[in-house]
Amino acid sequence: MRMKALLLDSNGKLSLAETHSPPLFPQGVRVEVKAVGINRADILQAAGHYPAPHGTRGDILGLEYSGMVVEVDSAVQHWSIGDRVMGIVPGASYAEQVVVHEGECMRIPDHLDWVEAAAIPEAFLTAYDAMQQLEVCSGQTLLVHAVGSGVGVAAAQLSRAMGIRCVGTTRTARKLELLSKYGVDIGLWVQAGDFLSGLREQVDHVDAIIDCVGSAYLQQNLSALRPQGRLLVLGLLGGRVGDIDLGKILRKRLRIQGTVLRSRSTEEKIVLVQDFIEHILPMFIDNAVLPVVDEVFEMGNMELAHSSLVRNRNVGKLIAHW
Repeated sequence: MRMKALLLDSNGKLSLAETHSPPLFPQGVRVEVKAVGINRADILQAAGHYPAPHGTRGDILGLEYSGMVVEVDSAVQHWSIGDRVMGIVPGASYAEQVVVHEGECMRIPDHLDWVEAAAIPEAFLTAYDAMQQLEVCSGQTLLVHAVGSGVGVAAAQLSRAMGIRCVGTTRTARKLELLSKYGVDIGLWVQAGDFLSGLREQVDHVDAIIDCVGSAYLQQNLSALRPQGRLLVLGLLGGRVGDIDLGKILRKRLRIQGTVLRSRSTEEKIVLVQDFIEHILPMFIDNAVLPVVDEVFEMGNMELAHSSLVRNRNVGKLIAHW
């Protein structure tokens, strides 16, 4: 069986070509991909900085999809041909087909189209998982860096739905006006790398932080947290190595942890997906949270889509469709 895919060459260039389809495995579901979300991890992988996990094709990018079920293994119990599904994958969604475990699929709410659905999996699963790990709850304050990103907008919306005050940072001033309607209670325009001074004009401290910046914000993050505050690092856009004040961690009894979704086992991802289906997916059905799509591209224009993401002007997700 053959399919079309965007193949990555050794120079980091993408080209539309024909290749072999992924094999169907036990409890596997074959999905005809209709649209895919575009993530910074795709750009990092293309540049050789974020290799695909073992067992995943490294010459096809892509971490999420929306599409239609076209084949199921005989052991599959919950899906049928023609079902509309969405989900995350460890790679290779820039293709006409993906094969995933049935437990990792999520049903697309009836009122959402393919493009809208493709904006949900990576952003909202990552945000929800981060908030669960941080144990942030109603009445607390969550600081989200790069809040205009897909994950950031998802975290802001989930915060509003859960009664959590959301403080968000962005390096682009024009995004602040847009972000308030997505659940950002306090927006901070970061200039010259300093968010702490602006934060302290608004709140004394925060309970938890979702950080995709890394070392550039590390010291400010420690100062921003209240005693027993929690910092979750899920990206390193501002550097991976930095000095840390251990005394501040001891005195304030802070908790710092890292997280990654892509390299988790299938079993771990199924647990997260099923939890998400139970607690968060109904929010989309009720329109309490919404997929936010900034720009849409055709699959053949993926280089243009990547360039748009690098410019960092989007609020929400960039999506490509077949």
